[in-house]
Amino acid sequence: SGVDKDHPLFGGAVVLQRWYKDGGALHDNPHGTHVAGTVNMMAPDAEIVDYRVFGTNSVTGGELGLNGYQSVNESIAMAIDQAVKDGCHILNMSLGTPSVDVPIKDACENASKKGIILVVAAGNEGDDNPMSVELSYPAPFECCMSITSLAKKYGLPCAFFSNTNPEND
Repeated sequence: SGVDKDHPLFGGAVVLQRWYKDGGALHDNPHGTHVAGTVNMMAPDAEIVDYRVFGTNSVTGGELGLNGYQSVNESIAMAIDQAVKDGCHILNMSLGTPSVDVPIKDACENASKKGIILVVAAGNEGDDNPMSVELSYPAPFECCMSITSLAKKYGLPCAFFSNTNPEND
């Protein structure tokens, strides 16, 4: 969804933005800013690079964009490849697709082979049954750390909405 690099708490930590998709103001969907803020709070010396892959429009021209149209899945694969070229050490992906996308899988495997750590949301399609298997890719790929949300109540291992599966780390 993108990161509001001008948020006062970042203090210049967002060093680069590459947007593959655009659409909607950042305050309409603050998820990217929230996640980047958590990273910034936990690792205040980290540099944050924002690769926006969601939106209704492909971005064209300029540093923030690419020429032509691409789907969201194409944008995800392209952003992972670009993060490798940009020298990123850790990729956080709070996203998922319902089925395996080969270009995304190839991009993840390539990044992992280059020593990049891939931290990926397990997904939010959970059915409140910790024994169910819900998959949202790329989280289940062996090269990714599949992260789920923990429950605060009832002694359950995961929040009711989080995907559960044997691949969760």
